[in-house]
Amino acid sequence: MSLSLAFILAFGVGVLVAFGGFALLSLREGERRAARVAAILAVVGSAPWFLATLLPPTGIALVALGTALLVPAAAVLLFRPGRGTKGDALPIQQPRHRFDERDIMFARARLRPGSPEHAAYYRMRPENRAGDDQTRRLPGLMSLDASLADPLAFAATESSFELIDLLRGSVEATVTAEKPALP
Repeated sequence: MSLSLAFILAFGVGVLVAFGGFALLSLREGERRAARVAAILAVVGSAPWFLATLLPPTGIALVALGTALLVPAAAVLLFRPGRGTKGDALPIQQPRHRFDERDIMFARARLRPGSPEHAAYYRMRPENRAGDDQTRRLPGLMSLDASLADPLAFAATESSFELIDLLRGSVEATVTAEKPALP
């Protein structure tokens, strides 16, 4: 097998694996439409490369050019830009299930051991406690005890936060009555 045929075959496999992997990941996340689009792009994008291994060099060049034009065109047709409501590129979607925002890691990081909120949350979600306690034992953001601590960078960051706190009182808090139109 010549080097050019090996490259063409490898490119076809790469396209198939990339879009196929995206399709499988989308299926696992319950996103059927994204999986369908990725699967179509996997076939449309890789099949010409596999077929090109059977062609003479001029045919290979035509397949490369055709694929370079076909895949973006297929993506545009499958993603159907411009559909939706109020000119949005995508339609407004309702969440499929409710999500308790107390389960977000940043919300859990604010829970202080011994507080009523801490006790109530871990009564409700005891499975999160071990991992959260382990995270709380870590040095923390911008701690000089961290393994990759950079005193100069941490001092610059801390001074930025202090400047923001100092300037907060200088902000005039008049709210305009009219809302600007969003682009």
